[in-house]
Amino acid sequence: MAFRESRWEDCIQHFTAVIDQDPNDVKCLAKRSSALQKKGDLNAALEDADRTIQLQPSLARGYIRKASVLHALKDYSGQVDACIEGLKHNPDDDTLKKALALARRLKANASKASQAARTTFATRNAALSR
Repeated sequence: MAFRESRWEDCIQHFTAVIDQDPNDVKCLAKRSSALQKKGDLNAALEDADRTIQLQPSLARGYIRKASVLHALKDYSGQVDACIEGLKHNPDDDTLKKALALARRLKANASKASQAARTTFATRNAALSR
């Protein structure tokens, strides 16, 4: 109920209580990761996603959570890597396939923007040195 109502603090408390009882509950770890991300605590969300993957590498949800957090961090290379790793275990997962396509597009765009910025900076410096 708290999750549906976007009460992230309550969600985190409830999931933490379950995880305290069973530290290997991957479903609660993945859900807490989501709540932490929605709350804005991206580092903690990434820790929970990594722990989910560590505990159950065949579970697509862990990789999806990790990719989502890395996307929020604008770490598109990391997002690509997470999706590729997840697809090794879950080759038919449509969510991972879509996330991978998006991450590759964003990574390429970020690279183009970075190259344009370097070129513009170099052109400006060359013009100023004349």
